[in-house]
Amino acid sequence: MIDQIDDLLNNCSLSNYLPNLCLLNISNQPGDVFADDFGLNLATNAPRLEILICDQINCTDLSFVKECKSLRQLSCKQNMIDQIEDVVQYLPQTVVSLNLAGNNVVKKRGFLEMVCSVCRGMLVLNDKKLSAQQVEFAILKASRM
Repeated sequence: MIDQIDDLLNNCSLSNYLPNLCLLNISNQPGDVFADDFGLNLATNAPRLEILICDQINCTDLSFVKECKSLRQLSCKQNMIDQIEDVVQYLPQTVVSLNLAGNNVVKKRGFLEMVCSVCRGMLVLNDKKLSAQQVEFAILKASRM
């Protein structure tokens, strides 16, 4: 476990790997993981980051992901994200897999359509409460928007 998440960016031996970093799993970290511009620094220092897993952390603000230009998979399970806008306004169009299971936002009316309208590719929403039919319908509806 990383004591201070900023240590990841400041650690000399790790910083050599950041430019080629494709996957980062910072799940179950204590404290506010994305405080002090960590997300922005991550996006700047790890331009090839494709998969970000930040499950069960204190993360309600997803604004940092808009800077992750290569991001394809994002998992933010059980993070207390409540507002649809907090997801869709920052989600890069490159994202094709989004896991927000355990967040209140998934239950909001129109959530699927809004997310699918941002992510133009085939979007996989991993939540046991959503059927494949619901997701397909949302993608179809979003494509007509």
